[in-house]
Amino acid sequence: MNNSLEKKIYLTLRNIIVIGITLCLLLSAATSASDIKVPKISDKTPITRSVVWNATLNFNEPGGGNDSVIFCEAPESYDGQPPDPYTDPYDIAKSPSPPSPAIRAWFNDSLPAPLDELFQDSRYYPDIDKTWNLSILWMSSESTTITIS
Repeated sequence: MNNSLEKKIYLTLRNIIVIGITLCLLLSAATSASDIKVPKISDKTPITRSVVWNATLNFNEPGGGNDSVIFCEAPESYDGQPPDPYTDPYDIAKSPSPPSPAIRAWFNDSLPAPLDELFQDSRYYPDIDKTWNLSILWMSSESTTITIS
């Protein structure tokens, strides 16, 4: 009987030790995982907001339709598609079209949606030869004069 009791005590202690070690490992892993910083999209590119220059184009027509776009240059910008479409801190997607009659102006930098139509298009600075692809659409049944200022 003494042998049977010792065996039960041994098995019970062994199970307690195994469970204790398992809990320690799980708690250690959980603590380590909570210290890991998951990067956000905004963390991928440091934004120093150093636009060197910018220009705003305003489009107006006599019926009250209007729109605007901005183009600029900054050292953190890319010409064309960046390695990750969301790493250019200055490219801003265009909002949806207003109801007709309306003027719609946007830049096309051949980026994937939602950046396929840009309200603001930024290029890399410094460089001396730049091209911005500007599109203007006037949605109405009558012809009119559009003022660009």
